[in-house]
Amino acid sequence: MAGLLEKIKNKTATVCVVGVGYVGLPNVVLFAEKGYKVIAADTSERVVSELSKGRSHIFDPELNISVPKAFATGRISASRDVNDASKRSDVILISVPTPAEHGEPKKAAWLPEKIFSWRTARSA
Repeated sequence: MAGLLEKIKNKTATVCVVGVGYVGLPNVVLFAEKGYKVIAADTSERVVSELSKGRSHIFDPELNISVPKAFATGRISASRDVNDASKRSDVILISVPTPAEHGEPKKAAWLPEKIFSWRTARSA
């Protein structure tokens, strides 16, 4: 844990944001603006394609300005491979809708098993 805290303090930690929608995309921008390397991971081909071109896929006046600026720093990459992106990261922020069945959390099929297992173990 001390190594991770040092990486965060020195801004050498890689942050993976899984789910780059209305919640995730602003976080991608903010982490990059603060100096962190960020992987924007999303299963949508359209989302990753737009982000890879440095464009916001969400119509929002602020994001339409901040996303291209943040991508211009070179600190952001976009990926559809959530599993690989999470493996290459020190910190993982999951910002996706939580699937539920009968009021109980249900694993999203595309979430890496390691992430879901850790979250489940921590909440038990």
